[in-house]
Amino acid sequence: MLRVLAPLLAFTALASAAPCLSLCPEETRSLSELYQDALTEGGVLNVRAGGDELDQQDSIKQAWESAFPGIKYNVTIDLSKYHDGYIDREIASGQVYTDVATLQTLHDFPRWKDAGALMQYKPAGFGQVFDEIKDSDGYYYGCNLFGWALLYNTAHVTPAPTGFIDLLRPELKDKLVMTYPNDDDSFQHTLFNLVNHYGYDFFDKLIAQNPRWVRGGSTPIALMSTSLNGNGSYYLAYTAAFGPPGLAVVDPTDVPATTWSQTAAILAKAPHPKTAKLFANFLLSKDFQAANSPSVRKDVPPANGDKPANEKFDLTAFAKYMADRPAVERFRFFIESKIGTPQGLSPLVDGL
Repeated sequence: MLRVLAPLLAFTALASAAPCLSLCPEETRSLSELYQDALTEGGVLNVRAGGDELDQQDSIKQAWESAFPGIKYNVTIDLSKYHDGYIDREIASGQVYTDVATLQTLHDFPRWKDAGALMQYKPAGFGQVFDEIKDSDGYYYGCNLFGWALLYNTAHVTPAPTGFIDLLRPELKDKLVMTYPNDDDSFQHTLFNLVNHYGYDFFDKLIAQNPRWVRGGSTPIALMSTSLNGNGSYYLAYTAAFGPPGLAVVDPTDVPATTWSQTAAILAKAPHPKTAKLFANFLLSKDFQAANSPSVRKDVPPANGDKPANEKFDLTAFAKYMADRPAVERFRFFIESKIGTPQGLSPLVDGL
């Protein structure tokens, strides 16, 4: 992606000349106190949120505007890989519109920190966030845990799948629906692990199953759901780890499914810094985290009595993969050489 580098480098030079504050105490004010402070800023919060469906922020918007009347939750939802370019241009131009970014592109946050483009701020509860998913200096931190799993139609897939190798079962040819791995880095990360585990011919065998390739991590759920009423014929997918009754979730046992922390940061030149701080504290609050299990906090146990997320999942694997951009791009082009570029409308507007 084309970057406007010269102004950003200048911004970096200025930032590096500024004194470095190594100590950043955790917020001690209550949400009520922060709310009163935020009300002085005009009643709006601008958020760039990574996502692939327009309704994915509805519950946050409702909870936010109910808890803090008079402050609009103004959210722009798009794929994280598109948001980062817009944020780069805001930083380079000095005309920052975004207050808070919550994104999947984990490699962006360290470079924004190094460029002096993020605010150093530790919300209340920061110390309870798993160490693996936060910047120790307080510039960014995980706010939600997301993951993928195998999703199957219980009426049509027997025996139940146990791992990715089940994608290759002969009876499931033409019955698979999969997100383009070269359109979503989280699935690309899983496929990278699969070809390293089974060999590169695993991908050839998967292609021979003639899956329907789609855009968006949630699109397979929509298409799988149509099979429940007899209007569809897709019975197995690798997708977001949830589904309606009749579709069951399986955590694969052969190769781990990808799990990552959607990561949040406040822009250093956020137009509404007080409101952004309120939002950061809202995201990490025990109430919000308990409602969005599994939590990023050590002191909020999973709702189902499961093991803490950092014991059940490798919370660092995806970030490490994303950090090696040349390797990511090489593998993306390998995928493209096999299945072509992603086709179709953005999942935000495709009606699925």
